[in-house]
Amino acid sequence: LKSIEEMNENKVPVITLPELSLSSVTQMIADSLQMEETPEKVEPLAEAIYAKTLGNPLFTRQALEQLANKNAIYWDSISFSWAWNLRQQELQDLITDDIIEMIQSKISQLDPNIQHTLQVAACTGPTVDVDTLLELIYPELAALHTEEAQKQHNTGVTEAYHADKKQGLIRGLDQCVSKGLLVRASPSESYSFAHDRIEEASRRFVYDKMRHDKRSSFLGQLGKSLYKRAVSDHGEDWMFFTAAQHLNEYDTTSTSTEELNDAHVELAMLNNITAKLSLELLAFESAAKFASKGIVSLLALKDGSLQEGGENAMWVAQGELAISLHTVGAEAEYGQGNTDQASTYCNEILKYHEKNRYDIFNVLPSILVHLDILAAKGDKEEAFQLAFSVLDHLGFWFPSSAQTLDWVGDGKENKPKKPKRYPRMLAAMKLKEVKAKYIPTENSIDSMPRVSDPQLIETFDILHKAGSFAYQLENIPLYVMVYCEALKWMNKNGMTDASA
Repeated sequence: LKSIEEMNENKVPVITLPELSLSSVTQMIADSLQMEETPEKVEPLAEAIYAKTLGNPLFTRQALEQLANKNAIYWDSISFSWAWNLRQQELQDLITDDIIEMIQSKISQLDPNIQHTLQVAACTGPTVDVDTLLELIYPELAALHTEEAQKQHNTGVTEAYHADKKQGLIRGLDQCVSKGLLVRASPSESYSFAHDRIEEASRRFVYDKMRHDKRSSFLGQLGKSLYKRAVSDHGEDWMFFTAAQHLNEYDTTSTSTEELNDAHVELAMLNNITAKLSLELLAFESAAKFASKGIVSLLALKDGSLQEGGENAMWVAQGELAISLHTVGAEAEYGQGNTDQASTYCNEILKYHEKNRYDIFNVLPSILVHLDILAAKGDKEEAFQLAFSVLDHLGFWFPSSAQTLDWVGDGKENKPKKPKRYPRMLAAMKLKEVKAKYIPTENSIDSMPRVSDPQLIETFDILHKAGSFAYQLENIPLYVMVYCEALKWMNKNGMTDASA
């Protein structure tokens, strides 16, 4: 509820249901059994139920239904009233201490299709809309509405089949509502579990009572269907998280190398998306776990042309995806303060970039993280060399003599440190040029466009960091040259967050 309030900036009304007193439980049971005028007759029954439920309204109802299901409470067709013949202690013994077991006993008496619906809903989320639930229970419906399917099938048949399944699902859900297991939720055609214990009881059918192979198949199919739904026009972010959770637990059983590779790549892509979403939410721990799972999936690739799998297959066959997962992993680990693991991810990217020469723009995000890590560790000279090496790849030219850290003098009073003559002269020339053409005015700054292209933003970030490292190492001529280039770049492309 707190998260919903923060997203919508609206106060969510909360209704607290207090525990019922024994007298209230007595009255509730008397009303349920149509004995309102003689509530004293139900007192032994009420005391037995109250001893087990302690007045919880939901559990009270479940306990009453459990006794009815066990025929401890029955409808007397002679007196036309509800009756029971057991003493209070005997009634109490029939009510299970485990509320989950009590709810599962109730669910077990439902139609198997409705039980399956509750299990799918419980492994999806506390609230789910009918259309999403429909595609999860009947995966073929998602395929029926593709363009290819419409060419091969009669549209009317497709719509009729969809409508029939949807109406049947709604009838089953409404039956759960009438039994107190679900409630209708907002938006329309959405349903929520009436209590988190009911959701847990439904979920335990999957995790506790299904055989391992059947559970893997169930969760695997559910994860795949959710992933398809997530990337469709009707997708929502939460679907990626739930799909990744299920598929990361699901053991792929494909025997074909090609099918197996496709499954590994698809799972790696899902974990990559989910890791990035986690990173946007600053959930660094979750982002790191999803990135790690994605990397493990790629490491399982087998490349027939290479006659080997593992790292080499990952970086050759799925280089861009491997870079993305390692980059997100590095950002997530760095966000948690795990600089060693973050450095490992960054170094892996640089190592395979040297081998395979990926597009420099695919590697830039990880280099930016690596530069931050090096700066945090105090490795300024290594950061300096890396930054200017990248700028060279990006087409920025700075004289090699200006990038060396061998100075004239030894920094002592009699021989102060000075850069070589050529860099100083070049810096003076560039500064003169920039002052004449590129120094922005207040009006020109206000009219400058904001840069939105991620590659341009990352390029300027590298330029900005390179200048910062040059300044920290007291290489003032190079610092001046870098910021002259930065001003020229801004005049050409616009402002970024680092422009200040």
